[in-house]
Amino acid sequence: MTNQAISPIILTAFSTSAAATATSKKIETAVRNHFPDRPVFWGYNKRTVTHAQNKGQEDIRLPLDILHDVAAKGHKMAIVQSLHLLPGFEFHELHHEVRQATGIDCRLGLPLFSSPSDYQTLLDLLAPHIMKNQQQAVLLIGHGTRHPVWTAYLALENLLRQRFGERVFVGVVEHYPETDLLAETIADKGYEKVLLIPFFLSHGFHVERDLLGDSEHSWKMKLENHGLVVEAIHHGIGMLPGIGDLVVRHIEEAE
Repeated sequence: MTNQAISPIILTAFSTSAAATATSKKIETAVRNHFPDRPVFWGYNKRTVTHAQNKGQEDIRLPLDILHDVAAKGHKMAIVQSLHLLPGFEFHELHHEVRQATGIDCRLGLPLFSSPSDYQTLLDLLAPHIMKNQQQAVLLIGHGTRHPVWTAYLALENLLRQRFGERVFVGVVEHYPETDLLAETIADKGYEKVLLIPFFLSHGFHVERDLLGDSEHSWKMKLENHGLVVEAIHHGIGMLPGIGDLVVRHIEEAE
């Protein structure tokens, strides 16, 4: 088969940390198993590329640079698959970047949670954790944003409550939606225990510092300061069984 007939896959990443790399490998394995004859590359955002190149890591590249390379090798089409959770600012920056590619038809796969079926998949994957102890509150914490997609957190909370009841809450680290009083709200409702679930792709800086850190501003400490016993999942969404299949589905939908 010639390069013209093969469409490379470029997965996007935002970090080269150990936790992010472990998540990336898990997702890449699922993609390679489903598309065994297609080359798979990793493209990183500009901040990560700049940081890596300052350390001499020339193999950490932008998706646009990879697109130009595969076009030069004769490929006529490529899939760039976003691994953003939601279509916020960074996804739109990626969209702007790959539109600059010349000499190749670039298809962009949507972020992991972009459709109602994506959200239902997430609920299915979270169900074993949420249903393990039906007497405790469950709190998903995401990044938060000023982008209009901040409303997705409210939609997610609504869908979670439709499936699992009013004991499920969604909060954020910064920006919107405003959830500063959520720890107090959970305590006031009479819960004694809460399961803290990171709504991040991998267990990175925000999870370590802002969710599970020992400072008074972390979600763990805010919950404990309201008398709650905190149990936490110590990995990101990307390590849930089935996330690789979701990525594969998005790649297929992009073609």
